[in-house]
Amino acid sequence: MNLGALWLVIAALLVVTGGVVYPLLRAEREYERHDSEASTQVLWAVGWTHEVPEYPVTVAAAHRIMQQHLAYNREDCPRKRVTYQVLVKARHIKPDSGRIP
Repeated sequence: MNLGALWLVIAALLVVTGGVVYPLLRAEREYERHDSEASTQVLWAVGWTHEVPEYPVTVAAAHRIMQQHLAYNREDCPRKRVTYQVLVKARHIKPDSGRIP
């Protein structure tokens, strides 16, 4: 390999390296810029809390909440306990005789 070809290979490697590194550095700066422009609005995760809902629970909402809280016991999760009672009153769930509160 002659000296001219060696310089050509080195130049090509520098171009490829720059082509890979530059977008990565630029992306970091864009993330920093977006972080400084972030919204200050606070959002709450509705439906994923275990507290008793502050609103009357409909039958449709009770079904959804029961599905979301499937892994939790009624005794440990007040939200699931309230929605269970809503579904029992609406006759969508018939509790076992041993489970009636």
